[in-house]
Amino acid sequence: DVKRVNKFCEDFRVEVRYSREHGYHLKGTEEDKRNLMLKAISTLKIKSYAHEKFTFIFQQQQLQNQYDNYQQVLKDFEQQYSFAFTEDRLDEFIYLLQMVHIRQQQHKRVQIYPDTVSFLENQQAFLVSTLIQRRLGYTTNREEVAFLTIQLLGICQGEVSPVRTDALFAITEQIIVNFERYACIQLLDRNKAMETLYLHQIVLK
Repeated sequence: DVKRVNKFCEDFRVEVRYSREHGYHLKGTEEDKRNLMLKAISTLKIKSYAHEKFTFIFQQQQLQNQYDNYQQVLKDFEQQYSFAFTEDRLDEFIYLLQMVHIRQQQHKRVQIYPDTVSFLENQQAFLVSTLIQRRLGYTTNREEVAFLTIQLLGICQGEVSPVRTDALFAITEQIIVNFERYACIQLLDRNKAMETLYLHQIVLK
């Protein structure tokens, strides 16, 4: 009943409300709702036939459970970057990511402190989160990517960084050297430029 649901929600500062206009709905910030969503996913995942139950939830909203597609995309990035997903958390992240994308399509956005976003933008995981969003065809809004970066950092083992291919890196270095020579300029941060171009080439592969 509603009291039991509200008891479950109260730790996340979210409350079930009812109105004639919206019926039953959740009251709270978007970030708190998503954290609640993750808790609900974690709770449901340990139940029997969890995958089938998630599929049923999507079907109730005339949506498809794209678990296999999302898993393949995430595994591709796992191979391109030197980190590993914590297996028992990967399932949760796949379902959360699908549901977050539904929220994004509904123009529901998180609000994250600018200082937090700026800090996360300097993390390699922020770039990976951006690339995941692009691959799946969703927004690369800074705050949305920051939210996903926080989740990604929570399920990764090891530092998120590109797996370097010596030949490709050598080509990247030569491109930078040639650019400086023909443009008659010297880059202020050559290492940063090389890293950025190298990552761009990895994405294009």
